[in-house]
This record gives sequence, C-alpha cells and structure tokens, in this order.
Amino acid sequence: MRSKILAMIAAVVLPIGMAAQNGKPTAADYQNLKSTKTMVVVDDNMFSDYNAAIKTYMASDWKITEFEFISRKKFEQRKGDPSYSFLMTTNGYYRDDDSKEKYTYLSLLMGKKGAQINTMPDLISIPLCYSATTDQTYVYKMLAFMRFMLNHVEKVNNDPKLVSDSPLVQYRKDKKSLANKTLYLIKSELAKDIQSEKAIKKVYPYKFKFVGEDEIKQAIEEKDESVVFLHKVGPEKSKKKALCFTMIMGAADSQVYFFDYHKINGKNPDCLRAKDLESMAKN
Repeated sequence: MRSKILAMIAAVVLPIGMAAQNGKPTAADYQNLKSTKTMVVVDDNMFSDYNAAIKTYMASDWKITEFEFISRKKFEQRKGDPSYSFLMTTNGYYRDDDSKEKYTYLSLLMGKKGAQINTMPDLISIPLCYSATTDQTYVYKMLAFMRFMLNHVEKVNNDPKLVSDSPLVQYRKDKKSLANKTLYLIKSELAKDIQSEKAIKKVYPYKFKFVGEDEIKQAIEEKDESVVFLHKVGPEKSKKKALCFTMIMGAADSQVYFFDYHKINGKNPDCLRAKDLESMAKN
C-alpha cells in the first residue's frame, strides 16, 4: 500500500481530465523566471479571502519580478506569451487516486507559446486544500507558501539537477530536525488520541504549542525563527476516503521540515497522527 501511494505522489498533479502531464519544467525555465513579468491571476470572486491575501503579500514580499494582477479571462489571452510567468490557483487530482478527489494548488507557471494550462512549465505547485473546502482553511498561511515557492526556484537555480516533475517527493526525503523549534498545532487538525499535551509528550520529545490561526499567521509575518507549523490538506467534512497530506513548514525560512501523506481510512483519519509525530522526532 505504501509503495502504491508513493506512485500517486510521484505521478505529478494532473489538471482535471488529463491523461498525461507535459508541463515538466527545464533548468532554463527556472533561470528565465527573473526576466518575466508575473501575472497574478485572481479568483473571479473579487471579495474572496484568497484575493485579499495574495494582493497584500505580493506587495510586501514578492521582489523577484515585476507583477500585475489579472483575471482568468486575461490569463487565457496571455498564457502563450513566454515573457510572462503566472502565479495562480489550479485544480487537479492524482492520477492513481481512485477517489479522483480534486485538489486546489498554488502554482507558479511559465508562459509558453501554444500551451494550455496542463502543458505550461510548472516550476512548483503546493497543495492548498481539497477543492470542496473554502480558502479559509489555508489563506492565513499564504505568505509562507509564496516564500516557499521562491525558495524552491532559488534552490533549483543553484542545483539544476533538482529539476523534477514531482518536486514534493524531494521534500519527503529531505526531512529536517525539529529539535530546536516550537511546533505550532491547531488541535482540530490532530487525531483524537493526541489532542492533549500529555498524549503528545508520549510520542514527541520537542517543544510544541496549541494555537489558533492568528498565532500562526503572526509567526509567519514576523518571521519567528523558533516556530514551525502544520499545514494539513484533507477533505475536511467530505466522506471521501482520499489522501491526507501533512507538511511542517518554518515560519521564518518557509522551508519544509517534514512532508508525508496517507490514505484516509478507519485507522488513519484526516489529521496529523501519533505516528507522524513519532516520525518527525526521528530526524
């Protein structure tokens, strides 16, 4: 079962309805990003929390390129122009996931002549949520996701051998120690058997703290070097037994310290599990 799930993850995210992915980037795509103007595609709902967050954080933290906010309609008009890059949400599923549950990603794409969204070079995509859930489940962490994407581009430019059509697999293998960090956790994102300090201390030896969304957002905005936080992607109240992703990110450096996933079933709910904390403690 474990190897089968790994195959799902390694098989790049596919836009809905596609049978193959042709959007693998090249080292040149990463190098060319700085010479583009980034088109930030906003959602059609002008009052969405996502739109408000992306506009705020682009203004404060996006220094790598000039940028402009555009509609989905203008994206369709400009996607074939290689002088543009595109930061936008995309929808897709994992090829071998029988549930065909849709995910929403934050994607950094390069314009390409004649390309459709599924064939545009994808520099990095990070799962935000299941598409059936609202942007409120992730929007308070948006700044960290943007910083992570820029870090990934720099990392690949420094080592072109890291170019991949499944970059998150790389982060699953490259786990970092949490010994000197305080892990921020939202209690509702934890399995029921680890929703107390006493239970967590049995399986996790390092510092942790139960917090709310505002505390995570503040730690990210203030670049608190002592803090790492959980980003959990799951179907929330949906009854579909698809995949649950767990990612630990640094509030200051936006590095991925831990990344893993599991198929949701009776023994493995849509949450961070005790076995995940045990795995984190081994690094």
